[in-house]
Amino acid sequence: MNTEIRCQLCDELLPKSKDAQRNHERDHHIDSVYVGESRISILRTNGNFTCPSCGVEMKATRAFGVHLKRHGLIMATSKKRGQLYLGDAEGNSKHDVTDGDSMLNHSPSPTLALEISTNSRKIKKPPTCTETVLLASDSLMSSSQAQQDKLMLAQLGRWMPIIYRCKEKDHGFLTSISTASTMLQDNPPVGEWLFPDPDTPSNQLSIQTNEDTLIRRIKSASKAAKILSTTNHVELTEAECKILNQDWLEYPQLRYCCSQLLAGCIMTQDEVSILVNTIEPYARDSLIDAHFERRSTSSPSSFPTTPGRYGFLTVCLLPTNDGQKLVIGTRTSNFLVTSSIRLDRQSVNIGPATTHFRPTTSTKIFLDCLSIELAKSLLDNTKINRAQSLPSLYQLKQVRSKFDCLSTYTMCRSSSTMASPLKLQPTTIWTLVDQDSNHTTMSQEKVGSLLFRTIALQVIRHGRSATLHLDDFKPIQALSKDSSAVASILHNICSLFDNQKEIKIIGNSALNSQLVDLANGISNKKENDKKIEDIIMELYD
Repeated sequence: MNTEIRCQLCDELLPKSKDAQRNHERDHHIDSVYVGESRISILRTNGNFTCPSCGVEMKATRAFGVHLKRHGLIMATSKKRGQLYLGDAEGNSKHDVTDGDSMLNHSPSPTLALEISTNSRKIKKPPTCTETVLLASDSLMSSSQAQQDKLMLAQLGRWMPIIYRCKEKDHGFLTSISTASTMLQDNPPVGEWLFPDPDTPSNQLSIQTNEDTLIRRIKSASKAAKILSTTNHVELTEAECKILNQDWLEYPQLRYCCSQLLAGCIMTQDEVSILVNTIEPYARDSLIDAHFERRSTSSPSSFPTTPGRYGFLTVCLLPTNDGQKLVIGTRTSNFLVTSSIRLDRQSVNIGPATTHFRPTTSTKIFLDCLSIELAKSLLDNTKINRAQSLPSLYQLKQVRSKFDCLSTYTMCRSSSTMASPLKLQPTTIWTLVDQDSNHTTMSQEKVGSLLFRTIALQVIRHGRSATLHLDDFKPIQALSKDSSAVASILHNICSLFDNQKEIKIIGNSALNSQLVDLANGISNKKENDKKIEDIIMELYD
């Protein structure tokens, strides 16, 4: 009796049983699986599935499912929930379908929406009496005690607050009642005199200022008032904070949308305010971001444990080896500020460290209305793969490790409209070679940057299957000086080819080890110092 049968797809001999045939088909002839609650699609490439968490390649589908379980991930052969779940190495059919899942009525994730604020289109109301006194004494952003002192002096002197509005800017003045009446009857050649709006009962009991009045004052009194006069800002809302807290696994477009939403925002703390020029997003999930924030008890965290002014969002400084990092943290992601300017005085920070702003739990965030509109357009596109209309390499994050991980090459860095010109963009290992230079020969640091540029473009074009070709590598190696550290590293990379014409980039730990050393030897400080000078010239009045 014939106890074997040939597979009709690959002609392999199999035991003549339904279970053997079914298990063989599952292990070797399923071309795609779906991983995680959000059903991320993973395709079989060169006969193998690649683990999205650690990069291990496995041929058998069921063994791959078992491996994923060790990462806390479930796997299915169908994108529909309640369909065949894999991961049982024994192949027992009673475990093929999760009974509980088949009994659940699944509710799909709701569609996200951003509301465009109409504040910028409304007729601006005059400040209240309290706000006008604070405007007149330049105390709108002072401490509560200082504001109380100013209000008490105005009350003791029986001063009348009035407003002079000129070119959409409100200026507060204190004068006598009779002088105020005379001035309000006069028509100045430019602008107009106005009475403040009356205080509400809550204003009379405590000092409360309208946030629209506050941000207008910050911008008009800033050292960058001219360029900020072309922008509109509104305070972050709870609804927008909820979007910042949504899971990237459910909504992959948020990697790009949320950084765009925060680009160009203004953060204020007491009398200090900054404009965020460039910001980088990082997921908290290690599966989708190799540079996720570490969770050890000894590491500082930006994770918000309790709701704050806007919800689950915190603004904090995290101490690192690179200095104090200014981070906006939500429960699903965090955002690193990599370029900012002070508005109350001239000061520019470029790079991972921020030294000119110290946030607290009372820090306020005002979003750029144009950034809200741009983020809204990204929110509806689940296939989006870049945050902004800028050259690809200028949207990669400032990282120096994990070059064997796909998330390193996501184009998710966002910049404000004011800082979008390339000459104002922070220099990174990806873009150093692109910077203007008077030298006729390429520096060794730029040679290293040229290799990073070549690798990044390969991954951007080809994703997980990207390779570094020997024909592309050799001309770069030829630019290195024999005695330089760059030449030594490039020699080590060359040996990885081992008579091959190309080597893999993603999942190649040996290549990554050399690239980390190369990145650590590339300094951007000189170029970023030039950027600081350019930003001062371009953005400040």
